[in-house]
Amino acid sequence: WEMVEGMQPFSSAIQIAHHLLELANEASSRHERIDQKTVEGHIDLMIKRLYTTLGTETRGRSAADAAFALAMTGVTRPEIYDLLADIAHLELDRMGRRPSLPARNILQIVEKLAAAGLKGPKATATYALAADLLSQKQDCPDGAVIEALRVDQGFGMHSTRSLLWLWRFAARQTKAKPLTRAKSEGGDDDDDKKRQCTSSLDDDNWTKRYDDPSRPLVIDVGCGMGVSVLGLSNHACTGTTSDALSYPLDFSACNFVGGDLSSLLVGFGSGIATRWGLTGRTQFVHQTAEELLRQVKESYPGPVAMIMIQFPTPFRLATRESEKEGNAQLPSGADSGFMVTRTLLEQVKGTLQNKRCDSVPQPSLLLQSNCEDVALAMRDIALDVGMRSVGAKNPVKDLRMDKDLPQRSLEWIEAGMERPIGATIPCCIRRSSILD
Repeated sequence: WEMVEGMQPFSSAIQIAHHLLELANEASSRHERIDQKTVEGHIDLMIKRLYTTLGTETRGRSAADAAFALAMTGVTRPEIYDLLADIAHLELDRMGRRPSLPARNILQIVEKLAAAGLKGPKATATYALAADLLSQKQDCPDGAVIEALRVDQGFGMHSTRSLLWLWRFAARQTKAKPLTRAKSEGGDDDDDKKRQCTSSLDDDNWTKRYDDPSRPLVIDVGCGMGVSVLGLSNHACTGTTSDALSYPLDFSACNFVGGDLSSLLVGFGSGIATRWGLTGRTQFVHQTAEELLRQVKESYPGPVAMIMIQFPTPFRLATRESEKEGNAQLPSGADSGFMVTRTLLEQVKGTLQNKRCDSVPQPSLLLQSNCEDVALAMRDIALDVGMRSVGAKNPVKDLRMDKDLPQRSLEWIEAGMERPIGATIPCCIRRSSILD
């Protein structure tokens, strides 16, 4: 036996991963990114520990949980993800055939690996093994997922079950505060400057960020974890987005940028883009919507093809009296604290109209919300600033009462309010609005 230095104060590899995520959360609350030297030191320690213990301390779902935590922290080291995929594979092989292990435990392992962005031969082998194990389980709730797991790249981050893990994580995050603090609150000018510049765009570095900055740009305002941008960019590399979206824009010829106030969520998106080899066309920045649009309009060399505003934090439902005493974090109304304002959409319109060219015949704004009243409010503001609705090939003309609708939508409908009509496009919810 040999004493290995540097293992304390952590008792397991999963504890190291969770500690890194805590540090990233703390840094995000200050509008900063976690120190990369700290990250690298912890990852070195984690790899040493996994090799020393041969993965015996990462039983059950621990390897998948660790991969998920590291992805949320923005870790990009391929070695650690490959190692965790190997351990997860060994764990599935060790215990997956036991009658006592329910199918949901197997599903949770592959779902969290996929949500962490694991791809490649090791992940594919783990997914295939999980499919074989699930096919032997009587309690597997979803036969379709077995087939998806067996197909190369058939199961991944953008699979429904994986996206649910990302949604659960994002839903637990505290809403990001503005990037700067008012002097009246004791803010320091130098500290504020530091916060504003964290992971932000510089007016003269487009050529450093993109392989070809003259390409049309797709912007995701308030991108959160960047799932939409990552999906569009990843599919664009395979040339499949045009048919999938049924929308007259060649996404394979575009660059992508996502901006958000949460440096934690931006770090996740940026980390995935790095690991997937998308950084030549995909970037994530920690900025306000207004600052991102300003810098793009003033200095981006190419045209802007599309701006997306998706699922902003909804305001309180006007027809719900109980909301007045409900979630205090929600904006009080569409005209009070809500992200999508007339000023913002006027800036969106100006950005879309800047540098018009033949390669982008219809610069567009995509608005999405799972709240019908919010979707309608955003549409009305867009129309009010001079945009027009784009006709859909297959518009939804009949929105029936659906048991799967959110309670908020059911209350809106019961109040006899207007129903939205949107396009049936796979990447959009059915009540989205596309405007130009």
